Order: sequence, then structure tokens, then C-alpha cells
Amino acid sequence: MVSRGAATGIGTVSLGGRFLSISLPWERSARRPPIEGKGSNGKKQLQTSRRLRNESLGELQEEFIVRSLFCLTRSKRWNQIDGCLRMAGRRTCSDRRGLLHAVLGVIGILLLASPQMTAVAPADDAPSVTVMHAGADVLLKDLQFLSSLTTPKEQSAWKKIIDKEEGVLEIFLLGIDRARPMQLDILLGNNTQRFRMYFPISDFELFESENLGGFDIQTKKIATNFFQLSGGGYAGFLRYLHKYAIIAESRDDLPAELNDPAAVLKPLLEKHYSVAVDIRNAAAGREARLQSMAELRKNLSDAIKRKATETEAEFALRKAAFDAQMDELERFFVDASQITLGIVLDYAKRDARLDINLQAIPDTPLANDIQALNQRPSYFASLKKSDSAIFFGKLNFPLTEMRQANLLKQFEYARIVAAERVQKDESRSADQKKKAVETIDAFYDLLVDGTKKGVLDGFIEIRQDEAGRRVFLAANQAPDGTRMRKVLQLYAQSKTGRAVEFDVATVAEVKIHRLQPSRELEGLTDFLGDRSAFYVGTSEDVIWYATGHDALNQLKATITKWHEGRNASPNNAESPSTDGTFAEMFIKSGAWFQYLDERRKKREAKAPPKKLTATEKAAKQEREKLLRLALEACQTGDDTVSGHLKRVGDHVEGEVRFGESLLRLVSKIVADFANENL
Repeated sequence: MVSRGAATGIGTVSLGGRFLSISLPWERSARRPPIEGKGSNGKKQLQTSRRLRNESLGELQEEFIVRSLFCLTRSKRWNQIDGCLRMAGRRTCSDRRGLLHAVLGVIGILLLASPQMTAVAPADDAPSVTVMHAGADVLLKDLQFLSSLTTPKEQSAWKKIIDKEEGVLEIFLLGIDRARPMQLDILLGNNTQRFRMYFPISDFELFESENLGGFDIQTKKIATNFFQLSGGGYAGFLRYLHKYAIIAESRDDLPAELNDPAAVLKPLLEKHYSVAVDIRNAAAGREARLQSMAELRKNLSDAIKRKATETEAEFALRKAAFDAQMDELERFFVDASQITLGIVLDYAKRDARLDINLQAIPDTPLANDIQALNQRPSYFASLKKSDSAIFFGKLNFPLTEMRQANLLKQFEYARIVAAERVQKDESRSADQKKKAVETIDAFYDLLVDGTKKGVLDGFIEIRQDEAGRRVFLAANQAPDGTRMRKVLQLYAQSKTGRAVEFDVATVAEVKIHRLQPSRELEGLTDFLGDRSAFYVGTSEDVIWYATGHDALNQLKATITKWHEGRNASPNNAESPSTDGTFAEMFIKSGAWFQYLDERRKKREAKAPPKKLTATEKAAKQEREKLLRLALEACQTGDDTVSGHLKRVGDHVEGEVRFGESLLRLVSKIVADFANENL
């Protein structure tokens, strides 16, 4: 349900869970002249800040920050960030928005730029969430580093944001102690979310008159170091404690015994995070969280309706997929004792690192899941990423009873859906339809037995040579890979033109078969640029796949390397790997941006020109601009994304690294925004 309060203008999204509802402050107030300040940080700085506030630039920055947060929290793809920024920047208005609402937006932007987090002591039932930024000095240093990755022209645009005299960021820092961290507590419970914000203060009078006052927020002292806030579209309270201005909407959220953020956040600061998020659950609140999830699940499930074009089985499959997703969400929301995400910008390595830490409440299903990780080494432990890889992924993941049940349920409906579509295919004869259904049954029988084995173990690699030719390679462990031969035999009889050539090669007891790719694989083969053949290798315990340039030779070489690696480690199957890694990932982003550009040009060359509306034309130009910026960013430097997850004792640790080129892309997007809007 989405509603907007008539009197206050506060937008609210409620999904019905006790803790899982979302409300977004979205209030406006009439513009009034800024209150004259009494601060002592220099006449020139005050004159600059007043001038900026009296210009539309100040309004634009406020609008940009708040709307960017609104967009970013709803974006489904990383490449939509640029669109969010632009929508935010172009939406100017003649009114002013409250400082505290803008702060929520600042935090959203800081999460992109680089900051930090930790949690206050959690309530007995609701999750506790705290966001922390390492401070304005760190922010400015990080932004200066990002700006250094761009061209001189783009660095000039960056000055509109970070320049000490003219940059719009300065208007948010009056009276702020730039050396100390900032903190945001998200207080959950009773179907609400409340915010408690901690601003480190160097000059309280300056902060009160020029920072709060500059956004039309007045303070009224009602007790020692305790103030009521009003105006500027915000009503709340402020407690001055530990040289922090601590602000919340409810006075009950500002007790006098609040801890000093400097001490609370010290462990995260010692890890040199720029930004971090820490979510914590108390074991005592587990039953209440289960109840909240049950309410959320029911409300979301009730909203899923059967489409007019869906068969009963298709609808059931969609519902089964939803149930599986909710089961996974529930496990983390209910059973995680702590989830921490932290971001570091490494100036020396010229990259960014995202740290991940997951801990479970003892003796819960999630704790059992973590203990099950890496109890046996991957069957493909000896295979490493090749030098020509543009994508590499490896997963060795145990399938618990819950996950097995969910997969088997989805396979049941997917089998029916596939058979129904075969029956609707008028290009097949009756005998071909029969063989196609038998193919489907044999294939899903293999999937079912593999799922019951209790582990998902496999790898995928896509390689690209210097000429831009690509090949796809993959494999998965199977209870009896030789059964895939029967699937291929039935596949050859299921439709005209589906020829299969068996035993074209044998490598290390793996029989390799060649087949003509079906229509369902056209997307993959088109991407690879070679639709001549798809190869399947079968053996007792592994099924192999390959297609693309020189696929057969590369598959044979990969199988040989895998076989030699397993023979070199005879105890591989009996002892777990030493580092606990159960998931790996690598992406060479520049190659993928090049492919997107190739696909765009091919489509435009094939399709006749289409008359676009003004909105469609603008959206097309934005997409093309973002792609151009991405290609420019990846011309030099490291353009990779890499990461891993591993079990360390009773918890999970992981990291994701973003290379210099991706940071340069972010910098270019910000510079482009500044050029057009500031």
C-alpha cells in the first residue's frame, strides 16, 4: 500500500510486517530568507554559503540529494544510477527542503562515494541498523581521489561539488567537525521506522544558526542541551551530547544516556571503512521476526495474481519461485545475528573494496547452513580463471532440505510448463511431441536426482581472445552424467533439424557430443558470434558444456587440465579446501561494455529507423551517453570486478573489488551531472 499523508506530506509504503514497512519524508515548506548567523568560522565562508543558498543551486542540490536517494533505493540495475542522478538533478523547484530530509539523501549518495557503519544495541525483537560515515574529511579526500581519475575538463566540473570556496558540499558542513564520524540509527519496531542522526559538532552556534537556520529550521531550548526543532518541513528534537548534535523526530529516541559514537564506532574506523552498514538481531526476538515475515509473505503473496495469458502451471511456477525467495529472505532477516558491509577506497591500489560479514544466531537454521558450507572441496577446485576470461564463476554450495524442497517444487511445475508448450508447437509431429515430452522428463529426472544429492557444484567461464572471439565453457557435478546421453538421443528425435553427433571426441573418460544449437540457445550463441555447434561432455560424475569460437579444442584442454589437477591431489575428494571459499566471481567489465555497444550497432543496422517520442529519444540518448562514458572509462586501468565468499569458523566473510576503471566511470557520471546541472 502506498499513501501520502494529507497534512504532512510524508510518503509511506507499508507491506504489513511488524518491522518491514517503509516511510519516506517528503515534505515541503515555503522559501524564507536564511536566518542570519552568529558563527565564528570566517566571514568569507558565511558569505559564500549565504550566496549559494540564495541561488537556485542550493535548491538544486537539496532536490538532487533527496531524489537520488529515492531513486537509488529502488534501482534494480547498477547502470540505472546515472538515470537516477539525472532525474534528480533536473527536477528543480522554488521551495526549500528541510536539512534533516536532505541528510537522508546525503547518506544515500555517500554510500556510492565511499563511507561506514555499526549498530546500537538491538531491541529484543526488531533488527537494529546503524549507518556510519567516517567523516567529512574522509568524504572530501575520497571525492578528490575519484575526481583525480578523470580528465582535466571533468575535474573542473568536480570543483562545483568539492571546491572549498565554491563547492555545493560546503553548505552542508557549517559547524560540523570534519574529523569525526557521522552516524545514522534506523530504529525499527511497531510497524514504523524512525531515524536518529548524529552530527559531530565543532561550533554549535554556527551549526544552529547557519546549518539548521539556513534550512529554515528553528531551535527552542526546552532543557539543558535539549532543543525542540520546527520549521523547514521538519518537526523533532535535538540533544547536544558528546559534542554531537543528535536529532530524532521523537524525544523518546533521545535519552540522556546515549553512547558516544566515537567509542561505539571505533572497531569499524580501525578497519578504515569510508562507509559501513551493520544490522543486528537479538536471539530473543526471533519469534516476533518470524511473525513479521509471515505477515509480509501473506501480503505479498496475496498481491500475486494470475495473468490472463498464464496457464495454471505457469502461475504455480511463478508462485513457487516467490516462495523460494521469501524462504531465503526469512532465513537472513530472522536468523542473522549480524550483517556488516563496509567500503574502502584504496588510493594506492586505485580500487574499491566491499567487505561482507555474516554471522548467525547459534542453533538456528542459518547457523546450520553456514556450518554446512565447504564441508567438501569443490569438484572443480583445480580449475582457475584463465588469462582471457571476461567472466568466471565457481560455486560449491550445499542444498539444505529447505532449498531442495523449493527446487523440487519448481522443477515439478517447470516440467509441466515445458510439456504444455511442446503440445502447442504446431511445427512438431505427434511422434516428435511424444519424444519432446520424454526429453523433458529425462532432463528433469536428472535435475531432480542431482538436487537430491545435496550440493550445487560447478563453474562457468567465458573467454575472449584479442580478436574479440568468445567461447563459453561450463560444467557441473552430476550423480550420473552418462544419463545425459539419453537426453540427447531423445532431443535429436524431438524436432526436425535437431541433429546430434555422438562421441566426436573422448578426453579423460569424458565422451563429447556435438549438437546443433536450438532456438532457446540463440541468445548465447549470438553473443559468442558462433552458432555452428554446441558441445556436451558426459561422464559418470560430471557434465560439461561448450560453445563458441574453437569450442571443442578449448573444452578438451579444460577437461585435460581438470583431470590432471584431480590426479595431482588424490585426497581432494576427502579433505575440505583450506581457505573455506565456496563462491568465486570475476567480471571484465570493459569487454561487456564493448559487447553492449556491438549489439546496439547491430540492432540499429538491422531495424528500420523508428520515430521516437521526446521521452523515448531522451532515454535513448542517456543510455548511449552512459555507454560512451563506460567505454571511455575502461580504456585504461583495471576494469575488473572480482569477489569471493568463504566460511571462516561459524561465520561467512567475503569481499568484492572494483577496479580503477569502474571508479573512473562513477567519477565521469558525477562530472557529467555537474556540468549539466550545477
